[in-house]
Amino acid sequence: MRMKKFFYILCIALLAAACKKTDDGKDIDRSGYTLFAVDTEEIELVPGERVSDTWKAGDRLSVFGMTQGDNVPYELKRSGIGAREATFYGPVVKGSVLATFPYSAGLALDGDKIPFTLPSWQGYDASAGNAAWFRSNCPSTLATSEANGSVLHFLYPAGLLAVQIRFDEPVYVTEMTLEANRGISGRMLYGQDGTVTPSAVAAQQISQDLGGEAVPSLVDGNYSTFRFVLPPAEYAAGSLMLRVSTTEEKFSVSLPAMTVKRVAGSDFAVASVQVGTSLIPVFTGENGYLE
Repeated sequence: MRMKKFFYILCIALLAAACKKTDDGKDIDRSGYTLFAVDTEEIELVPGERVSDTWKAGDRLSVFGMTQGDNVPYELKRSGIGAREATFYGPVVKGSVLATFPYSAGLALDGDKIPFTLPSWQGYDASAGNAAWFRSNCPSTLATSEANGSVLHFLYPAGLLAVQIRFDEPVYVTEMTLEANRGISGRMLYGQDGTVTPSAVAAQQISQDLGGEAVPSLVDGNYSTFRFVLPPAEYAAGSLMLRVSTTEEKFSVSLPAMTVKRVAGSDFAVASVQVGTSLIPVFTGENGYLE
């Protein structure tokens, strides 16, 4: 009986040890590890339409210590699952940090900046809200830390431009492209100070993916909105050109000066342009068509 009782006690001890290895991560040996307190910025592009990330099992970050510059995967502690704020841990990194979520195994720093991608083809979706549509075209979030800091606050690095075609009669848009005198899509670079700059291979245009359909500019009295995710910046007059094809005609519009701000929580600012006949020099008001 003594041996049997001892065996039961041993089993209980083994089970307790096994449970400890799958708890919230507090048992992790912190020597040789760095721990970061991490959260993601909450987005609310229109009142009541809120997008807030919560961490899921298996989430990882790409962390770059500026001293060594390696892409180090950081793991989520179990206690962060389902929460907006969590702790991630990984091998020691020193100095200031750049990080991106989600983790990308092949990602490497470009000089002292972290690269990310803004798609050159961005889908049109009339039914999606601004926040959900924005996230589908700007999936990466980026963070920086102070030297030897322990907090990573992940932000979306892009801004949002909304375009409406406001003619007297509906037109049916078959193609729409935004062109710039600088890189506005493809490979972009995010710096330690939070600025976004185009890489040497960035593209100078973004096209709407209309799914092969002709999109009416006016539906049931409401103007259709064509949205572009692009780098936040001060765009001078004429530095952005909108090229539109419809079932009847083609026209180009040189856009006025505008500020595209980074999408930032409830303090958002969606840049908007309303294209009317007055913006198109060769438009004839008499018959409503281009010469």
